Amino acid sequence: MIYIFAQGGLAGMVTGFAVRKLNKAIAAAVGLLFLVVNVLWIARMMEIDLTIPQLNALIDNLVDLLPFTPQELVESYGPNLGTLTSLPFIGGLLVGAWIGFKLA
Repeated sequence: MIYIFAQGGLAGMVTGFAVRKLNKAIAAAVGLLFLVVNVLWIARMMEIDLTIPQLNALIDNLVDLLPFTPQELVESYGPNLGTLTSLPFIGGLLVGAWIGFKLA
């Protein structure tokens, strides 16, 4: 949970700095990159098969590092899993964006 919050904070700091100092197109690209990474991560946690074998293998290797299986998460949290895993990232993103604006 702390890792996800920190990831969101880092994404927010980069995005906030980019919006303030660079231009909106670069900030949108960075935000989109973090969004895609999180969507792919959640898709594999929910065991949705992606059609790119190399991407599946990479994400499976990352999932194998976790101390629990994706099936255990789905059984424990059910339909609330997407919301619960997104809240720390969104919170970190907002805090990081605020810090990024203050630093720039």
